[in-house]
Amino acid sequence: MSDPWSPDRVMSLTEALAALTQAESEKFFLAHGLDDAYRRPGAWSSKSQKVTSAIREAMARGDDFYIALFGKAEEFVAKSAASQAPLRSEATKGEVKNMASGRSIFISHATQDKPLADELGRFLVLGGVPRESIFYSSERSTGIPSGESISSYLRSALVRSTLVIELISKSFLERPFCLMEMGAAWVLEKDTYPIVVPPLSRERVGQALGDIRVATMVDDFEVVSLVDELHEKVQKQLSGVSLRLQDWNAAGRSFKEYWARHLNPSR
Repeated sequence: MSDPWSPDRVMSLTEALAALTQAESEKFFLAHGLDDAYRRPGAWSSKSQKVTSAIREAMARGDDFYIALFGKAEEFVAKSAASQAPLRSEATKGEVKNMASGRSIFISHATQDKPLADELGRFLVLGGVPRESIFYSSERSTGIPSGESISSYLRSALVRSTLVIELISKSFLERPFCLMEMGAAWVLEKDTYPIVVPPLSRERVGQALGDIRVATMVDDFEVVSLVDELHEKVQKQLSGVSLRLQDWNAAGRSFKEYWARHLNPSR
């Protein structure tokens, strides 16, 4: 491996990572726990500034962490260049429409469930969904910009969306805004994917919302089914975006581990 401390090699790698698409760069740093450092310069900063911030954070975490990251980054850049060439060729023909048309996945959730919404957003990005195609209001980088009317922006984001994922928890059922989002999605005939969040039960949701088909996370099998169903729905709604099963399933395993640690009431 080339010298990871060489200024020329650091600059060369920084430029290579910055030359990737926004989704690819974020995906790499998210996978290695450096997403906060990547976003630290702010939304208006250049991609090079964001990559530099993440690399500096990697250096600050010690030699072993940085050297390992350097090797993985070179491998990622090489593989990405090979695998994304056909997709980029199609994009130049205007076939990857979601990149330019705004966010397409709307995650509806109660503020108290932000950790789960964060983990779901992380799962989608690691699975291959461009971050700019995801909206959920509690996250600054994907939510409502400063100075915007909350209700108007939410309405606009919901209208633009093609898939609405609803995290139905006890808090969700108690929040008028959440229920309004759910009703609006129904009125707009959006494709929806309601997920019941433990310890809330399917029966309790039925009592509150009526007979609707929902996904649950009661056991490992249901979480695996959820991962599979989401792949099918997201792939259908994000036309032109290729979700590699290898990446999706790896991200799904991470999401399943989060569920086992934080959501499964029996563990």
